[in-house]
Amino acid sequence: MHHITRINAIRGISLIETLVTIVIISVGMLGIAALYVESLKAGQTAVMRTRAVAFAADMADRIRTNQAGGVAYDVGPEAAGGAPPNACADTTLAPALICTPDEMALNDIWAWKTMVGNTDDAQFQRIGLPNATATIDRNPATVPVTYTITINWADKNDDLSYSISVAI
Repeated sequence: MHHITRINAIRGISLIETLVTIVIISVGMLGIAALYVESLKAGQTAVMRTRAVAFAADMADRIRTNQAGGVAYDVGPEAAGGAPPNACADTTLAPALICTPDEMALNDIWAWKTMVGNTDDAQFQRIGLPNATATIDRNPATVPVTYTITINWADKNDDLSYSISVAI
C-alpha cells in the first residue's frame, strides 16, 4: 500500500515545471517577433533598391533617346524643384513646341529628379526615395561615351546608393 501512495505523489506537473515551460515558450515567441520585424525591414529595403534600379534605368533610356543632348545630362546632386525649366516639353500645349536636344535634356533631368526625390506628392503617389540625391557623370573619354548614374538615399539607419554605368 505504501507503493501506491508513491505513484500518486509523482502524478501531475508541478508549478515550477509550468513556469519554466512558460518562460521557454515566451523567449521563443519573442524570437519569432524579432525575426518578423527584421523581415519587414528587409522587405522595405528591397522595395527602395528596386525603385533606385528603375529610376537609373529610366534615366539611361532618356539619355539613349536624346543622344544629341548628351552633354546637358552631366549633372550634380542639386535638387529639382519648381516648374519644369522649359515649356517645350509640355505635351498639353495646343501647338506643340519643339525642344532643342539640350532643352529636352533639362526637362528630362527635372522630371527624373522630381520623381527620384518625391516622397509626398500625390501626383507621383510617393514613388520617390527618402532624402534622395541623384547625379549623372558623363565621361567623354570613353568610346562610346559612358554615363554613370548614381542615386543615394537614406534607409532607416543606413545610407544606401545604387550606381550604373551605361555606354551610349
